[in-house]
Order: sequence, then C-alpha cells, then structure tokens
Amino acid sequence: MPGDLWGNRYNYPGINSTVMANSGYTRTDVQMKKLNGNYNLFSAGANGSSISIIAAEVSKDDVFRGHNGNFV
Repeated sequence: MPGDLWGNRYNYPGINSTVMANSGYTRTDVQMKKLNGNYNLFSAGANGSSISIIAAEVSKDDVFRGHNGNFV
C-alpha cells in the first residue's frame, strides 16, 4: 500500500490489539467511544504523530476511517 500524502505509512491495527491506550490503536472519540467495530485505518497526518483519542491536539491532523467505513 502506498504511503499517505506526507510519506508516512497508513496504520491498520486490529480492534483488539494488545497495545491500547494512547498508542493510536483503538481510535476513540472525545467521549471515549470506539470509532469502529471491525478495524481501524488511519494516517497520522502531517505531523506523523497520533494517539488514540482523535480530539487530542497531536491527532487533529489525522485522516481516519470511522463508523465502520461510513465516515472517512
């Protein structure tokens, strides 16, 4: 798979990954609800950094898949 617009890899971690909090693996909204029920797919954006909560300052430039593919 080609990289994102900033030359970074896309991240495709499983929902039940053993690496969870503040790792960018299980993506959550500001209410800590999971964005997807089946899998996550996201780019860490221009800054190349991300944590699991999409509303965090470091994650605000992320491009992600949400609602099981109904929102990108």
